[in-house]
Amino acid sequence: MLQSLGVGADATTVYLELIAEPGAGPAELAARSGLAEHEFNQAVAQLDRFGLIEPVDPGQAAQTVLRLADPELAFS
Repeated sequence: MLQSLGVGADATTVYLELIAEPGAGPAELAARSGLAEHEFNQAVAQLDRFGLIEPVDPGQAAQTVLRLADPELAFS
């Protein structure tokens, strides 16, 4: 689905892992995705560029947490 929008395979993997584990931190998502660190970072950057994820303000959490963007906004 996401690949038809131009989202790469690695970014799609990270997105699906985030659906499976909402609120997971980057380290957990990277481990779950099976991607190397640089691949994971590139995937997260791509998801961010597409507006599909948003980081939680570090002031609100002990560590950076990624969350899915509102689908109505992301896909509009």
